[in-house]
Amino acid sequence: MNSMIKISEAGSMAIHSMALLAGLGKDEKISTVNIAKTFGISKNHLSKVMQSLVKAGLVESDRGPGGGFKLAIAPEKISLLDIYMVTEGGFSMKKCLLNKKFCFGKDCVLGGLLSKINEEIYGYLTKTRLLDIAIRRGDKK
Repeated sequence: MNSMIKISEAGSMAIHSMALLAGLGKDEKISTVNIAKTFGISKNHLSKVMQSLVKAGLVESDRGPGGGFKLAIAPEKISLLDIYMVTEGGFSMKKCLLNKKFCFGKDCVLGGLLSKINEEIYGYLTKTRLLDIAIRRGDKK
């Protein structure tokens, strides 16, 4: 069965990678290769996602031996919405699956379900801090 909620692969990679970075020690770094191995994801795709996070100012990177990625901001100051916006480009409060008015002025056939779900997801992404979902090495998440 497919999920009702759709977040792009890049968005999922960003959230998971940021959760892993949040679980590192203050000055500890991790490479793209190690993040990709941890989650079983494409190193090449992850590299692009990580560069987007660097460009957005959420992550710092160092090249070369001993290099890698670490958070640029304290994890309690980063919301999941901050991460979501980097990869997804925005949050839509869509109220219609078809993006058209077919209900002829009547209530939505879904009875406002989309509005409620979107508000709940937006609230969750806004309130949940990266610190709340930090993955520490050895965690079974």
